[in-house]
Amino acid sequence: MMNIGYLRNNLGLPFEQKIIDHFSPELQITPAFNVSFVLCGTLDIHYNNRTRHLNEHDFYFFPPFESHFVVTAEEGAHVLSLLIDYTFIKQYCPDAVRLSLKRRHVSQNDNDPVYCRLREELASIVFQSMKNDTCNRLKQLSTIADIISVIFENFGLLQSGSVDNASYTQDRVIEILNYINDNYMHKISVDHMAGHLGIHPQYFSAFFKKHFHVNFVDYLATFRINRSITRLTNTEDSILDIAIDHGFNNHKTYSTAFRKQYDMSPTQFRKIHQQPEDAPSAALTMDKTEKNNVLSYLWSYLGSSTNNSLQGTAKVVQNLHLDIPKLSKSPRRNTQKKFLAAGCAYSCLRSEVQAQIKEAKRDLGFDYLKLRDIFSDNLFVYYERENMPPLINWQSLDTIFDFLLSLDIKPFPEIGFMPRDLASKKQYAGWQFHPNVSFPKSLDRWIHFIEDFLRHLIDRYGLQEIRSWYFDFWTAPDLDIKNGYWYESQEKFFLFYKSTYEAFAKVDPELRLGTPNFSTITGYAWYEAFFQFCYANHIFPAYVSIHLYDCTISDQIKVFLTPGMDAFLPSYERISTKAQEDLKKLHQIMNRNGFRTLDVIVTEWNLNFLPKDFILDTCYMAPYIIQSLIRTLDSAYGIAYSALSDISREFFAESILFQGSPGLIEYHGLKKAAYNAMQLFNTLGDTILSTGENYIFTQKGSQYQLLIYNLPEFDGMYAQGDPSGMDYRSRYNIYEKTDDITVKLVVTLPGGAYYVKKQEVNRQYGSAFDLWAGIDYPERLNQEITAYLVENSKPRISYQSYSSNGTLMVEELIPALGVLLLEFINARDLNA
Repeated sequence: MMNIGYLRNNLGLPFEQKIIDHFSPELQITPAFNVSFVLCGTLDIHYNNRTRHLNEHDFYFFPPFESHFVVTAEEGAHVLSLLIDYTFIKQYCPDAVRLSLKRRHVSQNDNDPVYCRLREELASIVFQSMKNDTCNRLKQLSTIADIISVIFENFGLLQSGSVDNASYTQDRVIEILNYINDNYMHKISVDHMAGHLGIHPQYFSAFFKKHFHVNFVDYLATFRINRSITRLTNTEDSILDIAIDHGFNNHKTYSTAFRKQYDMSPTQFRKIHQQPEDAPSAALTMDKTEKNNVLSYLWSYLGSSTNNSLQGTAKVVQNLHLDIPKLSKSPRRNTQKKFLAAGCAYSCLRSEVQAQIKEAKRDLGFDYLKLRDIFSDNLFVYYERENMPPLINWQSLDTIFDFLLSLDIKPFPEIGFMPRDLASKKQYAGWQFHPNVSFPKSLDRWIHFIEDFLRHLIDRYGLQEIRSWYFDFWTAPDLDIKNGYWYESQEKFFLFYKSTYEAFAKVDPELRLGTPNFSTITGYAWYEAFFQFCYANHIFPAYVSIHLYDCTISDQIKVFLTPGMDAFLPSYERISTKAQEDLKKLHQIMNRNGFRTLDVIVTEWNLNFLPKDFILDTCYMAPYIIQSLIRTLDSAYGIAYSALSDISREFFAESILFQGSPGLIEYHGLKKAAYNAMQLFNTLGDTILSTGENYIFTQKGSQYQLLIYNLPEFDGMYAQGDPSGMDYRSRYNIYEKTDDITVKLVVTLPGGAYYVKKQEVNRQYGSAFDLWAGIDYPERLNQEITAYLVENSKPRISYQSYSSNGTLMVEELIPALGVLLLEFINARDLNA
């Protein structure tokens, strides 16, 4: 079908943009000015009676009504096209109608200032089209004008003649093209065309040759052949029928013209290009992750005015009145326990991880540390010998548990995975260490192994101590991903759990084994079935375990994780309510199946499940963590952030800084903004006086604490699962413009002298990534730079004295991605 239509985009702006990933050799004509960029692949374009080969990242452009067509395109090729309303161009550049272009393409060349300017402007306009800030449309208009100016100034040739003559010429060209398009299947000659236009045939031939750069007969033959291509490749119609229906007298004249254009016969062309009618187009077969990647090349060329900016154009005032005498009449206690996950147990034998655990215990005050893969072969827990009882060795785990208990931290072991010599099959999770996740080769040996483990713990630490621990079981057996955590059936997994549960009950009925944790992606049906299984088999788990992520997924789109593992691509369209919705749904399932009294422990929680996501290093995580902790206070007995340290993750680490791993502490020991936010949350009192949309107000003894945050929304592109707006350095291009918040706070409290202690975490203070970015992203750290980053990435602390006669008034500014903790301290307490 001939492309002669043009639709303005839905914002009413004078251009349309689209990504083209399916090409046919049909003539393309549009009344718009076409500026296109080859995102990936190569293609050959025919115009002005010649063919131009275009490589990846080349530009090409065509004035209005200039015909062209794609001769061939590499499979998987993508082109980004801007179709700019020519009326808009003429309005501000009346001479545009007298301009011709001496070039219609610009090849990729990083040393060519024209190419670099066009690339930067194109990146900007695509980026701005994803945004929704106040001046977004003005910015797009400005950028479109810049693109046209660059092309006209560098490649435009002003033709002689008046504007009226140019307009007359354009109108005549359009009339010729429309007549050919409507009548190409009939007999058309120079005389027919001249008669239709009311001019002499010789004048028509000269006019056509001048403006189309080819004689009329050759142009008409090319047009007819290109119109026939779709029918030739998509049907079994005879060559004769196709020829007649496209204006040729017989199949011989059609074949002759076809061979002249394509250097092969129509039959040969059909054999090469014919596709079944139900064959999917390239747009359907290409993975969405690949489509994201084709745009990612542009983001690194965003201009400095666009890159990493999320500052809004206004200040939002938040008036907050905290009447302590009134609020103290209806306080509530925060009874939530503090959990944290350490990843693989084996990593806790490393001295640097132990140092981080010790420091985190002091700063974050957690009660339980979740340990995964406690039966790893790296810990040498189980070994079978021929004609002898199995060798069971708990020394490595003893070292880990002894260390944690010395810090007043209770271990929270996850039962799993399968020791190699107990495994029934070679089934592995796609981690760096490839733990075996198969069913045991002997349930009796597995039960004996679990009983030995539990009796050893009781003998070493005492029954009352072990009764105070929690034991998790396996992880996400429901996930249908490559090299996931369970290969067998649901029924077999439930039998596996039942045998483990009975081993626990045999050793001591009061030991606390929880449910398996099923994913919130596909696991709700498993929860339903599991609770029904428990009810039928008189199984009473000690608590309900769940992994919580504030993302949704498409069950059709997968993203590469590691060479041995993939997962579904996350999106964030419900991020503000996702956690509460998931916990509410879980409680409903528990209530429905008779387990409503069980506590829910979120045994792993983060923004998403990816082992690498650049956002996890950034300041975004500070307000995100505060929001998540506040909103789960009443619906979870405890909530464990997924990783204390990047060191202890299950996937191979790159030798670069801030690689996007989900730990609170960066691989090189730098505390991220996420860590500092959790430290501020730990400062809060256990008496909750008030919570609001973006704050929590608590009491600890005679002191009061207000924790307030400013969390921006993701832009439409990132929210829908497209991460291509972010790269290793530029990590703040994924947000809507967000206003700073000016908090005007009125606190009613007893009269007297007070100090207000202020702690800030934002992009300026308390964010190691932003501090590192501020010194131009050094790839390697010497001791001096490391010491600088460690010292200056702490929350900013300041004090202000106030005198109150019963009312204290404070005004503070919270920037986007900022967290602010205010502690109201009676001067008597500070001086005591």
